[in-house]
Amino acid sequence: MPPLSTLFEDAASCVGGFGDGHKVAASAVIPRNKSKDFIRYFESTVANFNKKP
Repeated sequence: MPPLSTLFEDAASCVGGFGDGHKVAASAVIPRNKSKDFIRYFESTVANFNKKP
């Protein structure tokens, strides 16, 4: 599994925010009206990672 910081950075940047953190603890600052989009991107990234051989 990739570090949470990487997942948060990627998902946050997709919605106009930014993320930071460590391997097992991370946070993101995103626009208020983009929380559902952030979650969608985050879950999509995790799902795609799990599909890799």
